[in-house]
Amino acid sequence: MKYFARHEAVELLLRHVQIEPLLYRHLLSFHPSSSEFPADRKLNGIDGDYNVESIKEVYRNNMTIGHDLLSYEIVDRFDKQVFFQNLEQLRLCEPEDLDDYSRAALDENKRHSFQLLGATNVAIMIVVTITIFADLKTAINALNSFFPILLCSGV
Repeated sequence: MKYFARHEAVELLLRHVQIEPLLYRHLLSFHPSSSEFPADRKLNGIDGDYNVESIKEVYRNNMTIGHDLLSYEIVDRFDKQVFFQNLEQLRLCEPEDLDDYSRAALDENKRHSFQLLGATNVAIMIVVTITIFADLKTAINALNSFFPILLCSGV
């Protein structure tokens, strides 16, 4: 990502990974579990810290793998009754602002990248890399990370 991805591709990837926990936090904001988890986990868990200061930090904290596990976490913590009881309040309050999260990794990409690969190529590279180099459990979690969302929505 640092040397070959276009700036737009890195921004799309990082912003997607940052906005998903924001949306999940908003959905869980009235759930009792919303205050149980520490926010000091870097780039992992719905309540984690998603400020990204460098591409190296993304790698060091397994951002992509942690992001894949968010869908499992929302299913474990989601309570339909609590959600519906607080639906009107959820509609009135605003989620956290994505622009409050750091953009420093994007500046690093601008300085060092040859700007060759677009968003689709970056996503394919990440999926292929996880599939080839990850242990079996991680690969299965990453490749199946969309299924729990379907369960949560009742589809």
